[in-house]
Amino acid sequence: MNIKKKIMSAKGETLNREVHPNWYIDIPGMKTLILGSYPPHEDKRHFEFFYPNKINRFWKILAEINGSALQYFENEKAVEERIAIMNSLKVGVQNLGKVILRKGKSARDLDIQILEFQDILNIISRNPNLERVLLPGISGPSSTYYLFLKYLKLNHIDI
Repeated sequence: MNIKKKIMSAKGETLNREVHPNWYIDIPGMKTLILGSYPPHEDKRHFEFFYPNKINRFWKILAEINGSALQYFENEKAVEERIAIMNSLKVGVQNLGKVILRKGKSARDLDIQILEFQDILNIISRNPNLERVLLPGISGPSSTYYLFLKYLKLNHIDI
């Protein structure tokens, strides 16, 4: 359930409070966990799952690594196809943000503020075969890299 509440920032901008949809799938034997920040605004989604925009290259790259090609770009068939890729590659996907404030309908990490993180440590502890955590964004203070460092610090984990 995506609960929304409009809030005004100090600059007079509309910030929307959003709760992440429950999309996480525990992949048996997961070896890699890929962490994003937060999904795009629901108006920009073509299906209800991670990286749900047709123009995003994320799933096209994973499909290529898997030796396949994407066939579906909308609805449940797209979700099923992507879960099959995840199972084949032993790759899990989750976003760092559980509850966020979003500036308008922007999907830019700079326009998203995480209020509450997902329980990433629980995912890691439940997956003993996990070898790596991939953070696809490292380019700024709101990137997945810096957000993950913040999450670790909040959980008193030094790296």
